[in-house]
Amino acid sequence: MKTPFADVTSFEVDRQLVFSEASNGSLNYSELQHYLDQQLPTKNMFYTAKISGECTYLEVRSPTKQVMPYPPLSDALKNQSVFELHNVTGTL
Repeated sequence: MKTPFADVTSFEVDRQLVFSEASNGSLNYSELQHYLDQQLPTKNMFYTAKISGECTYLEVRSPTKQVMPYPPLSDALKNQSVFELHNVTGTL
């Protein structure tokens, strides 16, 4: 399988957070960003987060299939598809 972009790292858990302690187990994207930002010792490093759980609503997007010569990502995203998912369980 091919992917147009991947950011891969070795993942070793050094800290585990339970979001139900944060806000009754329900966070929207902005609240999640804010919560995670508050947990970081500094914003001058890269961090990896692995989030498992259920999303009652998830909006995802994908550019249409591209052919050579491949356009810049900014151009490819002008014709992207948006999908709305409900009650999805998984890992981000």
